[in-house]
Amino acid sequence: MFTLNFVIRTRVFFIFKHTKVCAWHWPLLLLVILFAGFQPLRAQVKTDSIRQVLHSGNLETADYAESMVDLSFALLENEHLDSGYNAAVTALNFARLNKLKETEAYAKLAIVFSRFDKQPYDSSIVVLEDIIRVLAESEKKNALARAYNLCGIAFERRGLYKQAIQNYYKAMYIFEEKKDLHGLADAYNNIGLLYQAEKRYPEATAFFKRSLELVYKMGGNHNSEANALNNLAIVYHENHQPSEALKYFLKVYELDKKENYPPNLALSYNNLGLVYSDLGQ
Repeated sequence: MFTLNFVIRTRVFFIFKHTKVCAWHWPLLLLVILFAGFQPLRAQVKTDSIRQVLHSGNLETADYAESMVDLSFALLENEHLDSGYNAAVTALNFARLNKLKETEAYAKLAIVFSRFDKQPYDSSIVVLEDIIRVLAESEKKNALARAYNLCGIAFERRGLYKQAIQNYYKAMYIFEEKKDLHGLADAYNNIGLLYQAEKRYPEATAFFKRSLELVYKMGGNHNSEANALNNLAIVYHENHQPSEALKYFLKVYELDKKENYPPNLALSYNNLGLVYSDLGQ
């Protein structure tokens, strides 16, 4: 009897990057970012654009501080964690100097994300809950949704699923209100993964399918589509439906083959080999 070791395309932070975790035991999930390179060009364009605005010299104090935090998130999106952290610290100090409370909370959010796996999750939760209290009274709803989402991940890492799902749902409601389809697709994915961890397979399947529907509605994105398909396949396999699992793993394989990125293609071969073995083929 072999041990399944599927590669899970997993937790979506609030920062546009879909991660893959090579693990099967959900309580032991570790963040292992594989630099798949799906979005660095878009992120670099965004970073350059924000830098141009900052260097223009035409910004008011509040706008400058806000743009500095935006730059931090853009750098983090492009995997420049140290540069993103430094930009966030600069923005935080500038916001404090000018008594910009909401921007200070926004900068703290970027700092927490940039150091998320380098500090105790309990500490992150305390800071995030303080950030949420400030942002809840502001107009920064997208930032608030990000804070709820990251807080949900911290609670989930602590094994506190009830608190995690509450935060995920709060993020989802904001994305629904704002009609932010990208954020909503990611929220559905995270909720699905939590239900999967609790072995609530019907609910997990429903949320992964909702995420996939939004990905298609937005015109498709290789990473997001493969993420949802892969998670669906694993849910079906955990729920003893290997034929359904194979159907979705094959779709992931076709996407990876088309993109021709060797690391992801290798992951697809791994997953297909395991499910074929389980089917006795």
